[in-house]
Amino acid sequence: MGVHVLTIPRWSALDCRPRIGWVRGAAAVARVLMAPPRAVHIALEGVSNVPDQPVLLAQNHTHRYDFLATRLALWRRGVGIGAWVKPRTYQDRWMARFLTATGNIPVASRGWLISADVRATLGRRPTEDEYRALRSHLDQEAPLPASLRPLQNQPRDILGVPFDPTDQPWRVAMAALYRRLMALTLDHSRALMAAGWHLHIFPQGVYSSRLTPGRIGAVQAALALGVPIVPVGLSGMGSAFRHDRLWPVGGRLKLRFGEPIVLSRQGLVDFVPFDADSEQINRGALERETSLVMDRICELLEPGCRWDDDPRGDGLQGVGRFI
Repeated sequence: MGVHVLTIPRWSALDCRPRIGWVRGAAAVARVLMAPPRAVHIALEGVSNVPDQPVLLAQNHTHRYDFLATRLALWRRGVGIGAWVKPRTYQDRWMARFLTATGNIPVASRGWLISADVRATLGRRPTEDEYRALRSHLDQEAPLPASLRPLQNQPRDILGVPFDPTDQPWRVAMAALYRRLMALTLDHSRALMAAGWHLHIFPQGVYSSRLTPGRIGAVQAALALGVPIVPVGLSGMGSAFRHDRLWPVGGRLKLRFGEPIVLSRQGLVDFVPFDADSEQINRGALERETSLVMDRICELLEPGCRWDDDPRGDGLQGVGRFI
């Protein structure tokens, strides 16, 4: 099946409110996966810290299928959660339908936006060196090498939105697209929460067997949505689900929920979520709150899952994590 590009019009038209029949079906599949002979037992602690009103659940990310254990454990207790999911997962039409029907919401990253435009314009993904050059151009206005200048000069649609280089620079257009995509993600998140469901986010962005530093996106989301953050620590996935596989080998997981964190707005100046200029102005305050959240997550983990000495972790690296 060919690639099904998640354009802005498609992104806007998604209905990410969960359909109970689909959610029950997904939960049934998860129960079968974790049943004997490859039984996976989930030990819960602190679930009373998850309030009735919707919150943002911020969890460590040790394995590709972390979400299975958390969603199944809470669904068994009548608690519904939807998650932010990378847009590359929506490239298959049937997978996109399943994800939206079970309450998942695509979330953009600047890396995904860059890689998607390079693939559409140049017919390939960027190399690692090209990606670094592109990020430097967008973030610091560094010049682009000749091989990448068509991105600046070629009129085209970017994710369904017309781009004319005579109207505005490419870097300005990309910043506007990112703000627009994140505004859509926040709108879908509000609809999910209005339905009474919690929002599940992995602040690390990429998975790693041990905890790595968080990105500022989860804090921005909580501030924009006006909800507290409940830190979540999941330990044991690396033993129960090996080598990023969906099929478990069996084992015991520990899922711990910490007390809700009400974020401080101290130090924020004219905060606009997911706006490059606002992020630059407020980065210190956003990173302070992110560090607080990540430290609280670390306290909920078993020793083997706590801070990694290498901040990059040992999960998927490079451009491959976007496309």
